[in-house]
Parts: sequence; structure tokens; C-alpha cells
Amino acid sequence: MARVNDAVRTGRIDEAARLAEETVAEASATLGPEHPEVLRLRELAAYIAYLAGEPLRAFRISLDLAVICRRAGTRRPPTAMSAARRPHGARYATRGPDWSSGTS
Repeated sequence: MARVNDAVRTGRIDEAARLAEETVAEASATLGPEHPEVLRLRELAAYIAYLAGEPLRAFRISLDLAVICRRAGTRRPPTAMSAARRPHGARYATRGPDWSSGTS
């Protein structure tokens, strides 16, 4: 996790994305895919995808996270709704107020 944070802090976003994915896979294998730490790591992976300029990937990761949280009955952390809202807000922020119509 420290390597992921360091990569983000120093602007190595592609490396951070790769490390986050590896960390999610390892933690899922060890702790289980619905463990709270794995859910936090997935949330971080979504944020890093957003930083990497991949809002659709961020949305998909967050939507998967919301489904897992809903199925597991997990409310905190992260909440299913906050996980689903974050990438929508990210897309809105990157595309402007008229993103749904394709104009900005």
C-alpha cells in the first residue's frame, strides 16, 4: 500500500494503477473479495483510474464495488452509494455540466 501511495504522490499514476490492481488481487486471495480492506483497496483503485484519465474504468470499478457492498450488506466503509457517486461526479467534473448531451 505504501508503494501505491508513493507512486500517486510522485505522479507515477500508471505504476500506481498497476500496483493497486496487484494489491487488490493479492488481498482478495488472502482475505477474500468482500473483506473491508479489499473494499477500501478497490475504492483506491477506482480513484487511481480516475487520476489516470480513465473515468469509465473508475466508474466500472466503483460500480462493481457498490454491487459487492450491497450484496454483502456492507454500509461502511465505503458505502455503496458513495462508491457509485464518486465516478459519476468525476465524470461530471471532467466533462462539464452538459456531459450527457456530449457538449461541454
